[in-house]
Amino acid sequence: YLMGLVTLVEKGSAKQVQAKAADALAFARKEQWTDQEVVITMVVAGAFLKEKKFEKAIDGYQKARLSANMASENGHPAGQQLVLQTWFGEAGAYFASGKYAQAAQCYAQAALVAQQIPDVILAIEALRMEAFCHGSLNSHNVAIDRGLHAMVLGEQLEPDTRKLSTLP
Repeated sequence: YLMGLVTLVEKGSAKQVQAKAADALAFARKEQWTDQEVVITMVVAGAFLKEKKFEKAIDGYQKARLSANMASENGHPAGQQLVLQTWFGEAGAYFASGKYAQAAQCYAQAALVAQQIPDVILAIEALRMEAFCHGSLNSHNVAIDRGLHAMVLGEQLEPDTRKLSTLP
């Protein structure tokens, strides 16, 4: 099911992806695979994002987060990573639609989740994007604060790992 969805995202419409995802979601729910529900729902959201149907994409990422939270609460080892990815997806949809205030809020949530995991590189990326959004909104003090927070986290990285981040 999943491979078919991924292929369809490339060649088909978001509506086609959504229709095909219904079967995959039914199967994942029957098997109680909440992690796969997250993936399927995010693929559909991505298809809507590709077509610039931002509200539908945002709704999809929010629905995916419900499943991700359930997976996390049920002890899935990747549960919090799934939650994190839904925040990045929603933030990206808001960002692409020019809604920087909402994007900043999502990036802030992503930064919190990333720090809890801990995933320092993704926390830095979330803070960097939050800073960018605030800068775009002329909230320069908040942007500087978030950027400084990212730099403090960056100091925790080993030199080889730092090369993988967006920090110099």
